[in-house]
Amino acid sequence: MKRQMWAASVAVAAVFTMTGCAGQGSPDSAAPSATATATGTSTDIEPRPTVPAAAGTSTATAAPVESSDHDHDHAESIDPAADAVAEEAALALVTWDTTRDKTETAAAVRAKPLMTEELAARTVEPQRNSSQALWNQLQPLGARSEPKNNGTVASEHPPEDTSTTVYRNYRMTWSWITADGKTAPVQDNRARNVYLSLVKVGDSWKVADYLTSDMPN
Repeated sequence: MKRQMWAASVAVAAVFTMTGCAGQGSPDSAAPSATATATGTSTDIEPRPTVPAAAGTSTATAAPVESSDHDHDHAESIDPAADAVAEEAALALVTWDTTRDKTETAAAVRAKPLMTEELAARTVEPQRNSSQALWNQLQPLGARSEPKNNGTVASEHPPEDTSTTVYRNYRMTWSWITADGKTAPVQDNRARNVYLSLVKVGDSWKVADYLTSDMPN
């Protein structure tokens, strides 16, 4: 029950403007709009489903972010290696090189070594890039993202960690850096919440599932 409540909580961490069904993002927009993206990627186009807005609302509201030391309410006995894997995965999911990445999902494909076999098997790069308009600006500059973990996103009903399963959620941002080391002159004012569930597989921690949601930064 707590896991269901937590899932509902993180899904409404931000209230988004209604923009239509998944995969209907306009390719002509200067930068991607606020979205929530679940795992299980389509091979046609990167999924960009919207989170339904609450009645009478249309503006995005960011959830609180805790301090960057990533304090959690989980038991002290939880293996610290779980946090290390979670943070590594969150950073990996927003690390892009537009000179070689055809889509944003390429980052998730590279992160497969951090995933369970089941999650890795269903992580597939789509044929089309939902952020193509942004990519068109960045590719001539040889731009790559420089990600930053801004801390833990507070959730009202987080599920309890156990010795074999943990849950983490982070607020991620990034800068675009050109091939000559300068900040790219493009507009990409997004932050991305990355929600992760990890399980222990043998002696290692693996990402079993994840959800991302974008919002204005």
